[in-house]
Amino acid sequence: MKNKGFVMMDELNELKEVFVEFGEVLRMMGDAMREYFTTTPWQQQLAALVMFVSFVLSVIIRIKFNYRTRGERRIEKAKALGHVVNGTVIHASFDTDENGNRNYHGRVEYEVDGRKYSTIIAPSHGGIIYKGYTETVYWLDNPKKGFVSCNSEGFLGVLEWLLVVSIPVFLAFLTLLLTGGLQK
Repeated sequence: MKNKGFVMMDELNELKEVFVEFGEVLRMMGDAMREYFTTTPWQQQLAALVMFVSFVLSVIIRIKFNYRTRGERRIEKAKALGHVVNGTVIHASFDTDENGNRNYHGRVEYEVDGRKYSTIIAPSHGGIIYKGYTETVYWLDNPKKGFVSCNSEGFLGVLEWLLVVSIPVFLAFLTLLLTGGLQK
């Protein structure tokens, strides 16, 4: 059996090796940054800076103004109206895509004021469902038009993130264009 002091020394030596490796990575990153900023034309440096700053600002603005997706806003509105019930999954199945990922979908039955309704659970739901599973159902104006929350916003969610990425890229391209950095 090893003495506790030796075990602690082994752990400290391993930790020291990790820090040495991390320091080496930081040194290599510093060398790469130094090389980039000494050999790259100033227009490209400015474009990279503009792209980085505009990306950070777009993320900060999204967080600062508490941006919510369309689905999140619909759920908040339904909750404020008191239009929330628990439903039961009456049909559940899944499809497997080319990568082997399962996309679950099904139908939920729910009751509002003594009347039964049903709505679908789309593959964008993002969770595992099975028959008998309890799912929260929301509706805005008409209980016939119930919906469940989903982890994906589909096209609108993709569009939002494309804008967060494409605006900084566009501003960097515009910077290169205006400063003459695209000319050879």
